[in-house]
Amino acid sequence: MKYDVAIIGGGPAGIMAGISSAKNGAKVILIEKNDRLGVKLLLAGNGRCNLMNKAPDTRSFIEEFGPNGKFLFSALSQFGLESTWKFFEDLKIPLKVENDNKVFPQSDDGRDVLSALTKEMKKLKVEIKFKSPVSKINLKEGLIDSITLENKEKIQAKKFILCCGGKSYPLTGSTGDGYDYAESLGHTITPLLPALTPLILNDQHINTIEGVAIKQVLLQASLNKKIIAKVTGDIMFTADGISGPATITLSQKIATQVEH
Repeated sequence: MKYDVAIIGGGPAGIMAGISSAKNGAKVILIEKNDRLGVKLLLAGNGRCNLMNKAPDTRSFIEEFGPNGKFLFSALSQFGLESTWKFFEDLKIPLKVENDNKVFPQSDDGRDVLSALTKEMKKLKVEIKFKSPVSKINLKEGLIDSITLENKEKIQAKKFILCCGGKSYPLTGSTGDGYDYAESLGHTITPLLPALTPLILNDQHINTIEGVAIKQVLLQASLNKKIIAKVTGDIMFTADGISGPATITLSQKIATQVEH
């Protein structure tokens, strides 16, 4: 069977691509190597699912991504912050805004979000194929003609969308497959930097307070005796450093500053 759109990856991006494509009348198949959808989505916001950020405007939102953030202008002009808010409310997911304009479902449960998204795909007749790693992307006259799964099955489609995630969390399936696929198609991959990650601290006694959580902490990072980033929020001590929402946000700011 040939599809209009084949999507590789069943995380938030793949799910949204499936819903959007099907809403526009396409016959869609979503291919996921795990045995379930949205593994990382259920981890977002410590399980509460931080859906978006309700910044005052698009420009101020993009500025948070540093100098490279400008690439988002095109996408957000098509489907921006207001569109995202409306999308989730149309799925009957009531939202709320918390510190730093972070938006969560009122239920504080990411499972409600995944359930609503899954029901929407079912309603739109998006076909989902689980436990189906892609082994090869097949080209014909310079265009993707089909993909071959590890079980040798071929999937043909008019259009293909890579939504494989990054290389951030191998246990969830984010092993960097998408970069390999893109590179095999002739794309150049820029050096990868860690971001949105826990931080390791140079303190040999940090493990003695592992699991301790503190609310509304001011975190700041310095480089060459200059403060390059600061964040206020909740943290949790780990065996070798800190994690928690504030830490994750600070890590992104550090990566942006160090890169430049």
